[in-house]
Amino acid sequence: MEKFQLTLISSNTEVPFQPWGILKQRLSFSFSRFKARRETKCASALVSQVSRNIFRVAATIDSANLAKYTASVTSYTTSYTVNLEEYTASVTSYTTSYFVNLEEYMASAFGPSLSMC
Repeated sequence: MEKFQLTLISSNTEVPFQPWGILKQRLSFSFSRFKARRETKCASALVSQVSRNIFRVAATIDSANLAKYTASVTSYTTSYTVNLEEYTASVTSYTTSYFVNLEEYMASAFGPSLSMC
């Protein structure tokens, strides 16, 4: 079985560029010289031979899966941001209380400064 170079040609002009990076990773084909149709998790691709070593791939991204992917990325980003804010707030709170306690400790340990006559 020979491996062929693939040229990706979008059949949907509304598909933004970014998902194609994901799509290219998932469309890894290895076939003989016959036309083939393969289904992937994110896309269906109709493959036709253009020349001896080049195949044309007309791919359509499944909008439902793309929506799920976008939602999961958004959810992760949101939770990460919230956790980061909570972490920053707790560190700030700890730092503030540490310095307050340190000032109280210094005041109690050394008391009022003695005036030397």
